[in-house]
Amino acid sequence: MSTKIIVIKFKELLKKAILVIAGLLIIGIIIYIFIPKGNKSQALYKPGTYCSEIILHNNPVRIDVTVNDDEITDIQMTELADTQSVFYPLLEPTAKEVAQEIIDKQSLEIESSADKSMTTKIILDAVKSAVSKAEINKKENNNSDTSSSEETSEISSEEASENIQD
Repeated sequence: MSTKIIVIKFKELLKKAILVIAGLLIIGIIIYIFIPKGNKSQALYKPGTYCSEIILHNNPVRIDVTVNDDEITDIQMTELADTQSVFYPLLEPTAKEVAQEIIDKQSLEIESSADKSMTTKIILDAVKSAVSKAEINKKENNNSDTSSSEETSEISSEEASENIQD
């Protein structure tokens, strides 16, 4: 048996170790820069159902807006009395059209037809009010933890009659 002696030069070993550490550091920095972070602050809304009301002839019509983290998922008009349907015939069909357009576009900037412009504006204002409650930045500023809120938009009976009948 013969014994072999291996001579390792310390300088070469040190250079290789430094190069390996520098390479790993560069790879780590590249991974840190390019991998997306799971940041929850990118959410637009606090999930839940938020509501707003329109007062017509001293009777509330409730607009419920349901949102998840980043989109509006549902808009419904509730508590619409039969008398309100008779006095404001454009209210219910316009609310359905506005709701569908908002959900499809995921935007509160929608166009309305000339014959329904005031009705659309009244409904859109109520939806905007409900959506503003769902926005994360506004919720943090108000320190509110509830997922269902309510706000009333009062409109005089004559003004509503003129606007909705347009």
